[in-house]
Amino acid sequence: MLPLPTGNRIEVSKQTGNEKLFSEDPSRHHILLNSPTGQFNINGSVIPLTMGSSYRCDWRELNLNKVNAVIIIENLQAFDYIQMAQIPKELENAWILYRGHDISTKARNDLLNALPQQTKIIGFVDYDLAGFKILLTNFPKITHCLFPSAKKQWFDLAKGTRERFKKQQLEEKYCDSISLPKNLQKHWELLKKEKYCLSQEIMLSHNIPLIEYLL
Repeated sequence: MLPLPTGNRIEVSKQTGNEKLFSEDPSRHHILLNSPTGQFNINGSVIPLTMGSSYRCDWRELNLNKVNAVIIIENLQAFDYIQMAQIPKELENAWILYRGHDISTKARNDLLNALPQQTKIIGFVDYDLAGFKILLTNFPKITHCLFPSAKKQWFDLAKGTRERFKKQQLEEKYCDSISLPKNLQKHWELLKKEKYCLSQEIMLSHNIPLIEYLL
């Protein structure tokens, strides 16, 4: 029995005349990236991205040596409109990585595992109990997060989310059972006191400044 050909479907089709002999999903190594400024720095080039657009690529083709930070987002709307985010100036060249549905989890994790050790892996999640759990359980490990300042005033913008908060009891139980990073303790206490969910969409639509915290 002859060994199966190697390569992607295009390469296999050249070798055999039948691309279907290649069993790997064509999207296995592909990821979605974005830029917080609309000027995406990649492989020595700057690619302009309009609001709502993004860059799909095979992560193996990327030069990772000069990537100082990757910001992970799982909400597609927030990912598409990340240029509205008020992020720290030092993160303007960060890559924005989508971790939601229809994107290969293996590809995403392969990229994160291949990053240089000094590269920050930053989570931008909803400012609620479920967001906390994502930050603390994501693999590969998230090293930093983007949160608003711990101020009660932000929750005045989220008065319609009380019922959503009530549905996050399992997340609350989990986070209460572990030792939280010191930088997140005041945020956790504020969330449990106010009992609202400050979504990424609310943070973007109201231009809430985001602060980088070490986990």
